[in-house]
Amino acid sequence: MNEIDGILDAAYAAYNNGRFDEAEEYVRRALTIEPTHGDGLYLLGLIAFQSGALEPAADLLYQAVKLYPNQESYALALASVLHRQGRLDEALSFYEKYKDSSVVLGQMGLIYAAKGQIEWALSAFNKALELDGMNAEAVAGLATLMQQQGDVIGAEQILSGAIQRIQSPEIFYRLAIVYRRQGKNEEALTAINQALEKFQNHIYLNEKGLILESLGQDEAALDIYQQAIDMNAYYPDALAGQGNVYMRRHQYDLAENAYKRALALDHKFFTAHHNLATLLYRQGRKNEALDHYQEAVIIDPKNMSAVYNLGVIQEDVGEFSEAAGLYFNALVGGFENPALEFRIARVLERLFKSSKEGKKQALDFVKGWVKHFPDSVVALHTQDALTGKKSSGATERIQAYSQKLYDIFASEYDNSMQKIEASTIETATQLLYEKRFNNVLDLACGTGTFGKQLKQNFKSLSGVDISEKMLEQAKQTGVYDKLECASISDYFASTHKTFDLIVALEVSGYLDDLSDLFQGVKSHLTQNGLFVFSVEYPSDKKEVELSASGRYLYTQEFAKAALEKSGLAMTEIQEINLRREGVDYAKGAVIIAAPK
Repeated sequence: MNEIDGILDAAYAAYNNGRFDEAEEYVRRALTIEPTHGDGLYLLGLIAFQSGALEPAADLLYQAVKLYPNQESYALALASVLHRQGRLDEALSFYEKYKDSSVVLGQMGLIYAAKGQIEWALSAFNKALELDGMNAEAVAGLATLMQQQGDVIGAEQILSGAIQRIQSPEIFYRLAIVYRRQGKNEEALTAINQALEKFQNHIYLNEKGLILESLGQDEAALDIYQQAIDMNAYYPDALAGQGNVYMRRHQYDLAENAYKRALALDHKFFTAHHNLATLLYRQGRKNEALDHYQEAVIIDPKNMSAVYNLGVIQEDVGEFSEAAGLYFNALVGGFENPALEFRIARVLERLFKSSKEGKKQALDFVKGWVKHFPDSVVALHTQDALTGKKSSGATERIQAYSQKLYDIFASEYDNSMQKIEASTIETATQLLYEKRFNNVLDLACGTGTFGKQLKQNFKSLSGVDISEKMLEQAKQTGVYDKLECASISDYFASTHKTFDLIVALEVSGYLDDLSDLFQGVKSHLTQNGLFVFSVEYPSDKKEVELSASGRYLYTQEFAKAALEKSGLAMTEIQEINLRREGVDYAKGAVIIAAPK
């Protein structure tokens, strides 16, 4: 026994100094002599825990507890491991026996908080503090709970107040986190340095690395992460931190290596899977990225960012049904992305066009979407588009739909148009290039591309658009004399001004009836004025078609008849490829008309 005690003393000394490999060698020597030695199993379990090997740690500690059920330290260590594994109820069962301890109550509070049992968590933290008002873990847990509930200021107040009586590194550490998440990075750096002055800890070093990143000090952050790794080579968080810095610097090989080293230590490390997937996706390695996003979602199915990103890749690889389901889950889960509904609409269009079965799936899906979100203009318009039928309120709805669409995509609109080889504005510019006009009205002017290209041909240029965000982009061109946010019908109803050129490009797709547009143009066009607009042709023999993409399509003949009914006559037409859609092109025309 004396030999074993001596070996284990050496093992504990090595363990306490962070030399885990050396400690493990000593422990295994002791267990070779006595395989059921409680302290040996306990210490080997702690070493496994520190190394991130949670399952072996739990097995070893279970053995120790089974052999020595009344040994408090063994039970509490096992509870800590089970807590880390997410086996919360099992962890509670071991903590229950020792809940007269302030420390144990603090840990129970953390578990209740993780289970969403907020009242129980508050009760456990408060009881812990009644037993020991100096319990730093309970104060930190209470503050963390408040922070999770959105009361960041309250969390800061609790921690700041506790510092006056509890000079604990844990309090400084938690305060640093609260400061960082509020963007108070200088205060956070001061707090974490105070924690590190009291206790050198790899977890505290990792937090300092995060703060330095927030301050834009990437090189210093890399050094701090390396210090954390040197202190504990089995700590995956610091490796992931290095990976994040490397990825931001576009040092992708180094980033990938760091993430994979982190995953080798903890294969259930959500952040490493998620960020590695993002890295791989940026490199075009979609199938590899898909695997890691799937792992991330399995680990944390409530993380809507991972769910959404998995949907993006599923869509990219052509798994439209899976993508639609993931996007919808993200929507229901409250994922904040203004483009999310339009992502769902787009993937349902692609699913609808993919096959007969895909068409059925898309129709079933959109019915469910409308059922869950009956007030969503995007869901309702998508249902109209996929069924090809206008439902009640379609006219007002498509106006709200287009306003939301262009508000969201205003900043990337021009780049998107270039990518899909949109040619409407270029064609109209060519048709009007040699003509000169006094007063010009650009309806649905968008980002101002048309006005920018032909400003030299106009004396005065007015722009109207339903989207405030698009008008902000148009204003930056500096070519418009007046810009107004309004629908086309509201604008025409509010002004008596006339123009010798009215332009309405890429407008007809969001109008379920051309007559209001044409009549408004006729009443605001000078006798010798011109009206330039575009239409997209239907894919079948219908005169008017609501496409699966959500746009209204018109034949040339229908547009011509509607013009004549409004007192306008078609004078010129240029048939073109409007834009690229996949491997094909949308067909249509730019049309010039004048008063009869």
